[in-house]
Amino acid sequence: MSIIRCHSRVGAEIVEDLPAYAGVRSAILYHHERWDGSGYPEGLKGEEIPLGARIIAISDVYDAITDERPYRKGMKADDARRFISEGAGSLFDPRLVRIFLEMLRDGPSPEVDNDPARLVTADSP
Repeated sequence: MSIIRCHSRVGAEIVEDLPAYAGVRSAILYHHERWDGSGYPEGLKGEEIPLGARIIAISDVYDAITDERPYRKGMKADDARRFISEGAGSLFDPRLVRIFLEMLRDGPSPEVDNDPARLVTADSP
């Protein structure tokens, strides 16, 4: 498990000297931190966790639990949404969980700019 937990640090180190990724380095490093402080690598809690990392945490978990893996079936969308909802306030930022679940329910908004090059900026709100 300790080797697996190194991947966020390794990912952040990979992009460390790449100016184009300066704005997302902290999101890569801290995307396994948990709202209640139970995550890694630093045990950050609540608003201490950079916004980008809090966003990635929710989407990463949703993707991981709904994806088919060689060792298990993917969770159905309703069950995955329930899991994410139950993690609000412990695993995930509750405000972001509400937004995430609304987005899943409503689909993409026509006024949202979906250009991936502009989705995340340096720890911006």
